[in-house]
Amino acid sequence: IVDMLATGKSVATTNRLLSTLHHMLQKGYDWRYVPQTVLDDARSVHLRREDNERTRYLNHGEVTRLINACSDELRPIVVTALYTGARKGEILGLRWCDVDFEHGFVTFGRTKNGTPRRVPLNDEVRKALKGIKIREFGYDSHVFLNRYRKPRTDVKNEFPKAVRRASLHNVHFHDLRHTFCSHMVMAGVDLLTLRSITGHKTLRMLQRYSHLSPAHQALAMVNLYNSASVHN
Repeated sequence: IVDMLATGKSVATTNRLLSTLHHMLQKGYDWRYVPQTVLDDARSVHLRREDNERTRYLNHGEVTRLINACSDELRPIVVTALYTGARKGEILGLRWCDVDFEHGFVTFGRTKNGTPRRVPLNDEVRKALKGIKIREFGYDSHVFLNRYRKPRTDVKNEFPKAVRRASLHNVHFHDLRHTFCSHMVMAGVDLLTLRSITGHKTLRMLQRYSHLSPAHQALAMVNLYNSASVHN
C-alpha cells in the first residue's frame, strides 16, 4: 500500500485494494485456510481517509497548455471533458448516435446515476469531434477508438504524459470536470443550471464551487467594506 501511494496511486485506489484483501482474508479465515493471527494483522491496517472534496481546477492558461500538449487521439477526449463537464466513463462511452451536430447537443446516456443527460456542444467540442481521424462511421459506433479501432476504455497512459508535457502538477483527469464546474460558476451560471448539465445528484455536491460565483465575491467585498466601516 505504501509503495502504491509512493508511485502516485490515489488513496481511493489503495483503499479499494485493501478492502478487497480484507474480504479475501476474512473468507480464508471462514473456510479455515487463514489463521486468526494473519486476519488480526490484516485488520490492524486501516483504510486511509479519502479527500472527496478535491477541487483542483485549471486556469485558462493551464487549459491551453494541456490541450496543446495532447496527442491527436487524446485531444478530443480532453476537450470534451473540459467543455461539457462529463465524467471520463460518460465520454468514453459516447457513440456517434449520441452526437447531434445539427441541433448542437451531445447526449450522455451511460451516466453514473443512470439518468441520460443532454449537454450543449460549444464550438471547441464540435471542432474536436469533427476532427477525429480514427473513426468508424456506423450510427452506433463509439466516438473514441484506440489505434486498433476498438472502443477506448481509459486514458491512464496518455493523460499523465500530456500533463507532464504541459508542465502541470497534481492534475488528474477528473479535475477537468472540476475545471468545467469552476469556470461555469465564475461565469455566473447558477448551481441549479450547472447541476442539470453535469448530472450531480444534489446541489450540496456543487456547494464547493459556490465561493467562486461573482455574486458570492461581490457579497464578500460588501462584507469586507462593512467590517472596515465598523472599525473606523
